[in-house]
Amino acid sequence: MDKGLQSALMSVVNDINSYIDNCEYFDKYSIKEISQGLRAYFSRGGKRIRPAIAMWSCGICGGDPKKVIPAASGLEACHTWTLIHDDIIDNDDTRRGGPSVHVIGKTQAEKSWGKKDSEKYGETYSILIGDMLQGISVSMILDSVKAGVDPKVAIEICKLLESDTALNLIEGELLDVQFEYMDIKSINPDLIYKMIWGKTGVLIKYAAVMGAMIGLNTIDMNNEKVKALGDFAINIGLAFQLRDDVLGLIADEKKLGKPVGSDIVEGKKTLTAFYALETFSESEKEEFLSIFGNPQKAGYTGRAVELIKQTGAIEKTSQKAENLTHEAIEKLSVFPDNEYKSYLSGLAEYMLMREK
Repeated sequence: MDKGLQSALMSVVNDINSYIDNCEYFDKYSIKEISQGLRAYFSRGGKRIRPAIAMWSCGICGGDPKKVIPAASGLEACHTWTLIHDDIIDNDDTRRGGPSVHVIGKTQAEKSWGKKDSEKYGETYSILIGDMLQGISVSMILDSVKAGVDPKVAIEICKLLESDTALNLIEGELLDVQFEYMDIKSINPDLIYKMIWGKTGVLIKYAAVMGAMIGLNTIDMNNEKVKALGDFAINIGLAFQLRDDVLGLIADEKKLGKPVGSDIVEGKKTLTAFYALETFSESEKEEFLSIFGNPQKAGYTGRAVELIKQTGAIEKTSQKAENLTHEAIEKLSVFPDNEYKSYLSGLAEYMLMREK
């Protein structure tokens, strides 16, 4: 990552972390375990990509990015509650190098009341912590009025989060869950893009649109600059996920933080897998599908990865991600050159080229 971009991103991280660390909504409860759950993921770091997009979208529109800090912190809280619930759905026991919130809850129950029903308590605790963060996210966005945001704009971006954005996000999550039950041969690129858009793209778009609306002091989402930044974010959100899918097959395991090919063991319906299936011979397809989504054949994952590599599917997916990124950067042409334009275009390129 370019040093200038890295410095700018670190500044965002510090602003957001400081705001969240001092936010009253996290610590005003008589049940001490609530604060532990609410703060768990925030205390472990995070890239704060979405707040950065929000703040820089404000800046590229001529606004003061500092005005966006409360709303951007609310956006990070929103992203975090989706992670908490996602960890329950996917039965993931770790997040950012520590226990998932449902595991934290389970441990609390075991210490206080013994092991009986501790897993049930952990899941219930995690759901409720996520629900609380969802409410906190709205409160933080409304608090942007205290930072000088027009109340009409604050209300409009809240409405946008709680209607279009949240609903599309949850639909994307449900579609991803449904993918687990669907035959991969019934999946097509349009359906994959729809799932990616919901799970990943919609919140990134919201970040850009929110920042632009604050920067322009407008509630008009059809404004040329608001739309340009929204389109920019859609493309980088899709490219981000496609890069993620490629990294799952070719990355250094130490950097990736999970075994290469684990998506194959889990049976994830990715664009790369779709492209490979289109190219396989019948015998290769039969061999791949016998491994795909079959934990009992986890030892053959390397062979499945080799089969995919031979088809050129990885290169095809990477090219799609590259095209989306170039199209995203082109959307910024309506803005004059300034530091925030360079940050956004640099971030798009970094997200495409990252190795973890």
